[in-house]
Amino acid sequence: MLDSGEEIALFGVRDLRENERGGIERARPLSNAEIDQIDALCKDTALVFYSDFGQRRQAAAEHFRLRGCSKVYALAGGIDACSREVDSGAPRL
Repeated sequence: MLDSGEEIALFGVRDLRENERGGIERARPLSNAEIDQIDALCKDTALVFYSDFGQRRQAAAEHFRLRGCSKVYALAGGIDACSREVDSGAPRL
């Protein structure tokens, strides 16, 4: 999706310690300020959420689906799978 040219917003659903270890390039931490801005994005922009192990990303994706966002994705396998399969520079746990 990142290379397709499609407009996406990528959010890390991780705590401060996890963010300090690194993350996926172009991702933003999911903060309260970001949550307020997502409602404006979600009509035209694909929303992609990731976490380290999956529970938080899935909960965030479901939260925004319930708020009416239609293009919502939870990154399968989290950051570890991204590191193994897409970007070897992404940190592994």
